[in-house]
Amino acid sequence: MVSLVAVAVFLLCGTLFQSPQVAAFKSLFLGGSLTHREITQLAILRKTAEVCRDIATAQGRDFTLPINNSLTPSAVQEACSASAASSHVFYLAITQIFLSNAVQLFALSEAHHIHNEAFSEGRDLITQGVAAVKASVLKGSYIPARNTLGALCHTLQDFYSHSNWVELGSTAPFSTLIKPELPLNNLAGPSTPTCRSCTGSDCRDNILPEILLRKKLTSGYFSVYSSRKPADFGPLTRTTNADIFKERINSLSADGGGDEPEMCLSGLLVTFMLTNVLLRRRRTASQSQQFKLRSDIQLYRDLAHASGGQAITVTKATLSQATAVITDASTSALVTVLQVVRSPIIAENVSFVLDPSLSNVTVYITGDSPVFTLYSPTGVSQSGSVADGPLGSILTVGNLNRVKLNSDSQTGEWKISIDSTHSYSLKVIGQSSVNFLINFVEQLEGGDFTPKANRPFIGRNATLFVSVTGGDSVSVTDVLLVEASGSDVVHGTIKSLGATDFLVNIDRIPEWAFVVQLKGLLNDSTRSSPSRFQRQSPTQQRGSGVNIMAQPNNTIEPGIPFNLNFTLVTNATGGSYTIRAWTDRSFSVSFPSSLDTGTEGSAQGSVTLTARSDTESGTDVTLTIEAEDSESSDSNYVVLRFTVMTKVTDFSSPVCQVVSIKADCPVECSKASWELSANLTDGNGTGIANVSLSRGNGSLSLSYVMSADGTNVTVASYNASCCSQEVELVAVDRLQQVESAFVRDSLLQKRAGKKAAFVTRVRTGQCQGGHLSRPRSSTTRMDCHLQGHTELNKAARQEAMLACKRKKALKQLADLQASNPMVAMISTLDLRDDPPTPHRGGGGPV
Repeated sequence: MVSLVAVAVFLLCGTLFQSPQVAAFKSLFLGGSLTHREITQLAILRKTAEVCRDIATAQGRDFTLPINNSLTPSAVQEACSASAASSHVFYLAITQIFLSNAVQLFALSEAHHIHNEAFSEGRDLITQGVAAVKASVLKGSYIPARNTLGALCHTLQDFYSHSNWVELGSTAPFSTLIKPELPLNNLAGPSTPTCRSCTGSDCRDNILPEILLRKKLTSGYFSVYSSRKPADFGPLTRTTNADIFKERINSLSADGGGDEPEMCLSGLLVTFMLTNVLLRRRRTASQSQQFKLRSDIQLYRDLAHASGGQAITVTKATLSQATAVITDASTSALVTVLQVVRSPIIAENVSFVLDPSLSNVTVYITGDSPVFTLYSPTGVSQSGSVADGPLGSILTVGNLNRVKLNSDSQTGEWKISIDSTHSYSLKVIGQSSVNFLINFVEQLEGGDFTPKANRPFIGRNATLFVSVTGGDSVSVTDVLLVEASGSDVVHGTIKSLGATDFLVNIDRIPEWAFVVQLKGLLNDSTRSSPSRFQRQSPTQQRGSGVNIMAQPNNTIEPGIPFNLNFTLVTNATGGSYTIRAWTDRSFSVSFPSSLDTGTEGSAQGSVTLTARSDTESGTDVTLTIEAEDSESSDSNYVVLRFTVMTKVTDFSSPVCQVVSIKADCPVECSKASWELSANLTDGNGTGIANVSLSRGNGSLSLSYVMSADGTNVTVASYNASCCSQEVELVAVDRLQQVESAFVRDSLLQKRAGKKAAFVTRVRTGQCQGGHLSRPRSSTTRMDCHLQGHTELNKAARQEAMLACKRKKALKQLADLQASNPMVAMISTLDLRDDPPTPHRGGGGPV
C-alpha cells in the first residue's frame, strides 16, 4: 500500500492544481478555507484513490469508492488493498509528508513562501524539488522523497495564499509554476507599488486598482518566523560502555513506525533470549566479572523494556518453546494495549480494555515466579498455574508466562492481579486495524503546528499531535504520559482537529521515562453503542534539559559546501556542551567541538557539510548534530535529511518524430501487420532513459545511433497486427520528464478488391511527422504537402487539413493565455495565410 504513495508522488502536483484548492489558507482553528495539512492530505488521498481506480480498471476489477473531498486514509486503504491490512503504515507516510510541509514554516527565505515577488525563485525551488523527489524514488529512498514532496507542496500552496491570483479572478490553477519551460509574464517588480496601507489589522481590498486592471501578479511581504526547527531521527550511538548505552536507551524517543529506517528503538520491539549458560557464567565468575555480567544482563532487560520487547531467561533445552514470542511480534497489524514494568516490587491489580476490533490477544508476564490471576469482564477467573483454563492457554518457559486468550467473549474490561518478590513486566498485545500515531509538535502563532521529533524539554509544556488510524469515527477521552516503571501520570488536554486527529496539550514534561497511553470510544456501525478502547505506545520516551534546533533544507549539491546554522538552548544558564556531528555517508563535516551557553542559556553554532563531487543525484544523506552536557551527560540531538541533487538545467521533455509507417492491410486484418519507425531525442538534455509502450500490443525494439550533428538518437521500431491500430510510445529522460507519441491508424477499406488506403493521424502537439508532417510555418504549406499524397482522396485531405488548423488554433490560444494579456480579449483567429475576407455586410476584416 505504501508503494502506491510513491506512485502517486509523480501525479500529486496535478491534484493540487484542481480548482477546489485555489483558496487562501487559514489558521488551524479558524474557518473559511483549508490548512496546508488538510490540502496536502486530501491531495494524497485523492491521487492514491485515482491510481488504485486506474489499476483496478486495467485489471478488470470493480472500484466502488467515490473519489471526493470526504476520503479518509482508512477508506482509501480498504479500497486499494486486497487484504484487510491496517491503514497505520499508510497514514504514517501521509503524516510524514504533511509534517514535512509544515516544517517549511521555519524556512526564512522569500522563495519558500513566494514573498516579495519571488515567483521565479519559488518556481526554481519547486522545479528542483520535483527533480529530487523523482531521483529519490528511483533509488528507493522513499523517506527523503516524502520529505521533499511535502516541502515543495508548501511553496506551491503558498503561491495561492500569498499572491493575488484569486483576486485577479482566476478560477483555474497557474500551471506555469510546474512548467519551467514557460515564461512568467506580467509580474510586478520588487519596487512596483501594489497595495495601500491596511486600516489597523484590516487589510481587505488593499490591492491597488491599477494592479488589478493590468492583471499584474504580485505577492505579499516576507514575514519573520521563529528560527526554532524540530528534528527527525537519531542519533546513532556506538559505544562499548554499558552505562553510556543504557543512558542512550533511556533517552530514545519513538516516532512513527512502518518502513522507515528508524534508530534502534523507534518502533522496534527488541526481545532477548538469555540462556542459562550466561547465568552459570555469572555464578562462577570473579567478583569484578560478576558485576560486569550483572550489568550486561540488566542492560538487556532495560533495552527490552525501553523498546516494548521482552527479556526472557530460558535454558538451551527450552529455547525453541520461547520463540513463540518472536512469532507473535512478527504478525501484521500488531498493537500494544498495555505494558507496565514494576521495580521496586508491589502487589497490585492492573486493568485493561479489549475492544471488538482486537483479535489474537496475548498477555505476557515476565519475571521470576510471579503469582497472578486473570479476570474476564464477566467475572470468570483463571490462575496462572492452570495451563488450559476457561480464559486461555498458558505457556511457561523460563521467566516467561505467555497467556493466549480464547477468541470468544474478549470485549470489555479485564483485570489481572500480580504479586512477585522480584521485578516483573506485564504486556498485552493483539491484532487490530485501530492504532495511533504520536508526534511532539510545536504550535505557532495562529494555531498551526510543526513537528518536533527530538526529545522534549523537561519541566516545560509540550503539544502532541495524535492520529487514530483504522477507525473513521473515534472519540479520544484520555491521553496520558504514564511513568514507564511506576504509577505517576501526567494528563493531557485534548482538542479535536477532525474525526481522527487531535492536538493534546501537556502541562509539563516529567523527568522520568514515560509511555503515551490513549483511551477513548470507538464508533462502529455494526454496534448499537460505542466501544471503549485503549492503546499504548510500545516504546519509552524521556525529556531533556537541552535542545538543538536547525533550519530545514532538503537538497544539497555534490561537491559544494553547505553551511547549516543551529541553535543550542538549555534549561539552565551557563555550562559547556560537547558538540558532535556526523553523516551516514561519511561526507566531510566540520563543526565546533564545544559551545558555551552563557548567561542567556543559548548559543549559536554552524556545521559545514560537503557531499562528494561524484555523488549521484537522488542519494539521501542523514546529518546528526548532538550536544551533551559535559557534567550531567544530559544530551539531545537534531537529525536532518538531505537529498544530494545536481542543479536542474534540463527543462525540456524528450522529442518524438515519426520517421515512417509501413502498412498494407487487407480487409481481414489478422493476416497482415504494419510497422512504425520513430526517432526519440533529448537535445542537450540529460538523455533518454527509457522508452516503453503505453498503448498497443505489438513488439517494440530499440536501437541507438548518433545524428550528423552529434545528437544521441533512440530509434524505436514497432510492429503490430493490422487488427491493433493504435500505439502510444512513452519516452522518459533521466530527470523523469515524459513525452508520449500517440498514433492511430484508420484503415479505410476500399471496395471492388482495391487495396486499402492508409491514413495516419497524429494527435495534437505530441508527435511530428509520419505521412502527415507537422507544419513549420503555415497551413498553406501543409495544404501543398497534402496534394502530393495521391493515395488520399479529397475528403481525407480535407480532414487532415482541418486537424492541422485546429492544432494551430489551440497553439495560438495557449500562447495567448500564457502571455497574461493586460486586457481580457475575445477574438476570432484567422487560420489561413491569404488576406482576410470582409464581412458580407461590408464590415471590417474577420
